[in-house]
Amino acid sequence: MHNNIVFEDVEFTKDEYLNEHAAVERLVNEWEKYGKLIVAYDFDETVFDYNKKGATYEQVIELLKTCKQLGCTMIVFTCRPFEHYEIVENYLKENGIPYYFI
Repeated sequence: MHNNIVFEDVEFTKDEYLNEHAAVERLVNEWEKYGKLIVAYDFDETVFDYNKKGATYEQVIELLKTCKQLGCTMIVFTCRPFEHYEIVENYLKENGIPYYFI
């Protein structure tokens, strides 16, 4: 027994939000309660290939675009210094990646 954690099936019962169905249910409940969701995502290695490994993050970017179309508020997190924000913003604009705040 692993304290209700089954690693073979990647099912975690100790934290209900690690369960895909519970996470979706929570999002739906939040949407119904507030009429919107806030989606916050990191910049480097989420939509930008900071380590230059050839990653494109196309699926993530398409998901973010879908979230925006559904009316979500998009927030970008970054640990880059403030003087890099223009670089971040230009990249987001050039690549059609939605955001409201950085």
